[in-house]
Parts: sequence; C-alpha cells; structure tokens
Amino acid sequence: MNPPKYLRFEYVEIISKKFPYTFFHWWYIDKYNQLNPSSHKRFKELDRFVFFRKDRILRTSLCDETTDELRLDFDNKDINENLNETKKVIERLHELGLNKYEVYLTGSKGTHLQLRYDYSSFLEWGERDLVRKALFEVLNLDVKIDPLLFRTNQMIGLEGYNHRKTNKPKLRIQFSKGSYEVLEEQLNFNYLSVEYVNKLSLEVINKIKDILNNKNSSKTKEFSINNINLNKKTNYSKEVLIKHLLRFKELHEKNLINHSQNRFSDMITRYLWLTTKDKEETKNYMNWIFSTLGLNINIDERFRCTTQNMRSPAIFIYKEILTKEEFYFNWNNKFVTQNEFLLNERTNQKVF
Repeated sequence: MNPPKYLRFEYVEIISKKFPYTFFHWWYIDKYNQLNPSSHKRFKELDRFVFFRKDRILRTSLCDETTDELRLDFDNKDINENLNETKKVIERLHELGLNKYEVYLTGSKGTHLQLRYDYSSFLEWGERDLVRKALFEVLNLDVKIDPLLFRTNQMIGLEGYNHRKTNKPKLRIQFSKGSYEVLEEQLNFNYLSVEYVNKLSLEVINKIKDILNNKNSSKTKEFSINNINLNKKTNYSKEVLIKHLLRFKELHEKNLINHSQNRFSDMITRYLWLTTKDKEETKNYMNWIFSTLGLNINIDERFRCTTQNMRSPAIFIYKEILTKEEFYFNWNNKFVTQNEFLLNERTNQKVF
C-alpha cells in the first residue's frame, strides 16, 4: 500500500523546502537484530538515497512562521475504540468549521489525526507547544492525548512510510457511511499547501490568548520576583547571562535545535554553572528557562548529573544538537539590560 518511492522522496523534498526546520529520523535493524533509531537530521544533511532505502521514517511537526500543525495520536488498546474517538473528534472539528485534516491508521492499533492551522495570531508567543495545548483545550475534543505530541520536536510516523515497530504501512483513510475506507492516493500533496491551512475563528483565537496570558503572567511573576535576585552583586554580567538564555530560548522556539531534551538541558546547565559558579543561582535560572520552554526537567537531578560528569569545562559538547557556530549565527548583538528584561517579562514584549 505504500506509494512509489519517487513520490515519497518528492513529498520529503517539498517538506524540506516549505518547512526547513523539520527533522527526520529513520529506524533500522542493527547487526544484533535490534531496532534502533537514527539521530535527528535535517533533510539537507542526509544522503538523499536513504529515503529510497528506508521504509521506517518519522518526522517532527510541520511549521513555518505563519502556520502550525496539531497532531493527535489515538493509542487505546483496541483499534475500534481509536476509530470511534477519531470520528467523534472529526464531528467536533466540523462543528467548529475546521474541515481540512488528514486521518491515518498508524500501522499498529492506533490512528493519527493531523491538521494545519493559521498561526498568524500567535506570532508574539513563540512557544508553539503552549499554543497547541491551549488550542487543544479550547477545541474541547473530550479525548485523552499524549501531551508530548504538542512539542515541536516530537516525532511521529511520516506519511507514506511504515510503522517503526510493526513495519506495516501508515494508511491514509476517510470515514464514510459509518465505516472507513483506505484511500487510493496515500500521499496528499495538498496537505503541504497553503490551501490546506485552517482558519481559526475570532472566538477560538481570543480563548487561546486568554489561556496564554494567564500562563505567561504566572511564569513572569514566579521568575522575576520570587526566584532571581537581579540586584545581587556578582562576578559575572547578568546582562550577558540573560541574553544567552534568551538566545537558547529563541533557538528552541524557532525549532533551530536538533533536539535531544537531556543533552539540550545539560548544555544550558553547563553554561549556567560555568558562568555563575553558584549552585543556588544556577538552579534558579534553570527553573526559569526550563519552565519557560515547557520542558519537564527535574532541576535537582539535572544539576547533579551535569556537575558530576563535567570532565571538561565545555558548553557546546553535543555537535549533533547545537554547535557554537549555529548558536551565534545571525544573532542580534544588542545587549539586554536587567531593566529591559524585567520590562519585557512583565509586558510580554519581545526582546529581540
């Protein structure tokens, strides 16, 4: 049921051009007959013939500056339960005027539903995972979904390829007359076009913004007032430290990091520890940056693992995640003062 390989390759090429921050990885059988994933890579870094040789490939969410993607994974034990939940969600989406979406059988017992939507109203937020969570909440779909899917770097089976474990094809389906049918065209190239982007109603947009404003307000208060003493005298420049943290934040939000949560968090912790040389300050900054990025990190455990295993005083030690050159490439050199930082935190304005 998989489409021809040349079509699958063309599909990936279009994704790489229209959504250049998309990461792919494929699963392969190693010499010990074990199933293993590759590291995340952008398409331009890959030998293009990999996509002809491999059948199990995953991708991150599709997003550019003005569009985003919401992906739902129905993974109950019974496939019929997943199909029924998917149908119920589709009915709700139609009620809201969201009728551009794709539905798939995963190749295992689950189903996937994915839709693209207009992100223009949320450009000021940057943290797309929070917008997706708020959108899911506002849509009131009455289903349980793994919240990890809201993360920009979370992988999901690529259309036209096989399930990583069962090696059975991911099948594009359509509900009809109380059941479903497998569609003849397994790759919908229109899904990648601007015509397939759903417009959100003003009511939905305002509800999402209300949720985001409430979350941002609580985070700002927690950081700028309770956690960090910005008036404390130190041997390092707080302006420089804040600017570097904001750069990590910017790269994460724009999906410019080949993401591995443990290594990314270790890199930030290294920077803070080597800069402040103070345990309490390091943990306070860690608490802010990780909560701001929506990363579920155990601060004490991360600090312990990082500081006990720093055999070399280096920050950019994970070249496959983020290099020093990538960090500083096309970077705004404007310094951020403490007062500017606090002002932007409180008023939800962009510093860059």
